[in-house]
Amino acid sequence: MAIHGTDDDRAFYDGRQGLGLPSVPGLAQAWAVQNGCAPQPVRTEVEPSVWALSWRDCPHNAEVALYTLDGFGHGWPNFGTMPARASDPEFQATDVIWDFFAAHPKEP
Repeated sequence: MAIHGTDDDRAFYDGRQGLGLPSVPGLAQAWAVQNGCAPQPVRTEVEPSVWALSWRDCPHNAEVALYTLDGFGHGWPNFGTMPARASDPEFQATDVIWDFFAAHPKEP
């Protein structure tokens, strides 16, 4: 699972082809392939500026999820001390992460 802003100035959402850095969606897709998930993600609108791509139908109840915060930078979403465009004040990242891992417990 990843949460990433499209305007992140430290970990570039679109990668840096000249530097050989892949895009964030490309990395999520690579994880989905590695995990044996369905090749096409399901897109879900979470909020007006947030969407999720989920690669499902993975073995062992696994899933790969990428939450994209359009126009936001490098910061923890909905954390009061972040600069204005660092994070989306409406998106509850901590709750989303908790829900994701609760739905995908580690198998013994």
